[in-house]
Amino acid sequence: MFVKLPIITAILAFIILYTKAAEESENSIKCDKSPLQAVFLFDISPTNSTYFSIQQQRVIETIKHIDVLTQERSISFGFVVFHRLPVLLSPLNSPKSSDSSKVKEQVENVRPRRHAEASPAKALDLAAEQIEKNGREGARSVVFLVHDGLSSDLIAETLEAVDRLREQNVEVFAITGSPNPNLLALSGYTHERNRIYASEADRFDFFESIDQIVGSCENAEKSSLPKLSTSLDSSPLKIKEASPFFKFDDTVTCSEKNENVDLMIVLDTSGSVYNAFEAERKLAENLIQNLNPIKFEKNMQNRI
Repeated sequence: MFVKLPIITAILAFIILYTKAAEESENSIKCDKSPLQAVFLFDISPTNSTYFSIQQQRVIETIKHIDVLTQERSISFGFVVFHRLPVLLSPLNSPKSSDSSKVKEQVENVRPRRHAEASPAKALDLAAEQIEKNGREGARSVVFLVHDGLSSDLIAETLEAVDRLREQNVEVFAITGSPNPNLLALSGYTHERNRIYASEADRFDFFESIDQIVGSCENAEKSSLPKLSTSLDSSPLKIKEASPFFKFDDTVTCSEKNENVDLMIVLDTSGSVYNAFEAERKLAENLIQNLNPIKFEKNMQNRI
């Protein structure tokens, strides 16, 4: 008994020390004190005053949350309003960019403008330009696209803008006040559903995803966010691969005497929903993969 007790005590002490070290290690990963720069891209084209007001409230709520997370860090805000063209109201290197109250004041004072079109791709390009020219070296960069997902951009423009931000290691989030946003389009910008704040049901997961990307320290005061049901689907929107609806007749062959056959596949890139285009692309891939090379390789050329 006198031999076992010290051994048990030593084991318990080791477990406690190991657990504490693990917790400290975990906190050190979450605690990020590097500079942070956040650019808000605010779509002013919605004409419904109620939805526009909700959009403003959610942006201000997000700024307040970031304030809590970055109490011990240097932070700079950029603010852009856009419809067909973006307008820079507050650059990242502005003397007032570190004052969140000034940014919140700008958000409160912005008013909707009647425009039939909105181009988030141009706004994203301006954000990338701001981060590249006026951003701080080594800073963590986040862009908040305040938009309902309805735009006049082409697929190529959207992909180019998103890829440019990705090359700069910029994380993109989306905020909307619309009751019927185009979530497929918004997920093309954010790549994850839990980075979209489209309803009150999204609130907890949205701010939690900001915490994970921005990084927060344990000694920073936490904002009070009500825990919602974990049954909400916050996983990335996945596109179901299109299964071929065609079937080739294996009995058909091309005689060497016949002329060559050109197969041309035309993809429509006029839409702004990336996921819809991706489904079309998968369909074209399935078509090509189902071609029998033995039957057609000498006589067929593929063009897209």
